[in-house]
Amino acid sequence: MASYNLPLSGPGWNYIYPYPVQAARPVTEALLSISGYYTTVYGYIPTDTVDPWRVYDVSISPTALNDLQVLEFGEAYWINVAADVVLRLKGDGSVTIEAPISFNLPPATYYGAVIGNGFTAGMSVEAWIGNTLCGQSQTQWVNGQLMYLLKVESEGPGANHLGCGAAGRVVTFKVNGQILGTAALWNNDVAHRHNLFVVTTQIYLPIIRR
Repeated sequence: MASYNLPLSGPGWNYIYPYPVQAARPVTEALLSISGYYTTVYGYIPTDTVDPWRVYDVSISPTALNDLQVLEFGEAYWINVAADVVLRLKGDGSVTIEAPISFNLPPATYYGAVIGNGFTAGMSVEAWIGNTLCGQSQTQWVNGQLMYLLKVESEGPGANHLGCGAAGRVVTFKVNGQILGTAALWNNDVAHRHNLFVVTTQIYLPIIRR
């Protein structure tokens, strides 16, 4: 049984590649030694060209929305911690932590309810920054409520990411091609609850009296 002590620097993002424990473990079990110090964990699947990121965030509710369930041997992960801490891992493995592979910094994650008549599961959810599509997913039923989970890419060198997320940029959300809810500022520190709904415009007419 091998033991790994991995120093993590905080506050901020830390990169682990490859994950050294051969047994696949639930995120909360694998990171038990830093419970209370981490907020968000991302995995990256380069073969998924539509939605390559997987996320686990301690604040996401219901927790079933998290689409990163386990940490697996040999995979790459980003972990956001609140302070300097040591991640202690036990298990069989024989790899060395390496330099980052080439991909962008973690995205920003938004999630919440999709509110309004006519919406159902399987509809497209898109994030736009200006004229650039920076994230897409689908609506889903979770515990009887229509919800979404959407990762919005950070800006990077790839052609698909130019113009995407950076601190302070405005994110607009579309469901089934329709703009819903208010815009949000891009921020990848934690996952953000952001319900989507039809925004109605009220027109106030002046009262004319004689």
